[in-house]
Amino acid sequence: MSRDSFSCPAKTQELLYRHMAWLTALRYQLRSERPWESKQHKHNVEYQQYYTIPEQITSLECELTKYLTEHELKLIVATKNKATHLLSLQSQTIKDLYDLGQLGVVQFVEMQRTLKEFYLQQGQSEQLKESPYPDSTPLSIHFSCGCSAYFCLSACSETLIG
Repeated sequence: MSRDSFSCPAKTQELLYRHMAWLTALRYQLRSERPWESKQHKHNVEYQQYYTIPEQITSLECELTKYLTEHELKLIVATKNKATHLLSLQSQTIKDLYDLGQLGVVQFVEMQRTLKEFYLQQGQSEQLKESPYPDSTPLSIHFSCGCSAYFCLSACSETLIG
């Protein structure tokens, strides 16, 4: 969507990279452990030997350096909810482009509407992650949160790229 809305390749890349950073931050947030998750139970520990969780191997800051400028990275690392702050930066960039006349009204409204949908999807994912479940389901919830982030990545990339 951003590629077709204006003819500035640098801004298109900035929006796309920041979107990838948002997906990465959200993925890390959803993969963080909660006290009620029972990954330490024997059957869960046995199952975990067959896979690795990339979010436990590489730091979020290291992953975000692929997508953000040094200034943006410092801003994001200092905030509590990194994914929300990244969406806020996206919104500000889109507003700035509209104010400069590089985005039409229709494109501006559609991009803001898309960001609103991302906020809603993020909130729903966070609510699911923060809800304690009975002892038998934590690994499946942990897995489904990762899958949610992946499917969100696929759907959101399609929306941005066109």
